[in-house]
Amino acid sequence: MNTQNKENNSIPFIKDGDTVKVYAETLTREIVDQLINMKDVKKIRLTGLVREIGGASFEGLDFAKTKWFDFSNANIEKVGCLAFHDCENIYFGQYFSNVQKVGKYAFCNAMTKNKCIINLRSLKDIPSGCFMNASIDYLDLAGAEQAGEDAFKNLKVTAINLSDKLYNSYMNIENDELEGDKINF
Repeated sequence: MNTQNKENNSIPFIKDGDTVKVYAETLTREIVDQLINMKDVKKIRLTGLVREIGGASFEGLDFAKTKWFDFSNANIEKVGCLAFHDCENIYFGQYFSNVQKVGKYAFCNAMTKNKCIINLRSLKDIPSGCFMNASIDYLDLAGAEQAGEDAFKNLKVTAINLSDKLYNSYMNIENDELEGDKINF
């Protein structure tokens, strides 16, 4: 296993041709920046050891203009505050089905690409501002029981799957905030 050091930060990884397999338990912004800046690397594959996406790790990135991140083998359980804030062209949300905790504003102002599903079915509590001003094709929150203030404010969504409990409490509070063609319950 190789490591790349920058200011005493080590990224455990294995490089195979133009692909890097990452074995860090938590992805931080510093690690993401180091991975993006690796020469001769086109694809970054997160392994099953990756459990957390730290706060602001991908903030402001346009995934159409950076290296390909492969989340298919990651076992993400936690997404930090602002993790995908202001991100464009997110394409990997279906791999978040094990997420138990999401930080405030994690997907605020985020946009998905190519009918991407943001699958957060294991998430129970949706924090404040989590999806505020986001544009998401498909959002699955079937296990959610409660949502914080402004969690869905100005959310543009094609389809959303909410639990009955969240649907009933949400529709009593701010039923005019969701925009979209289809809402699944």
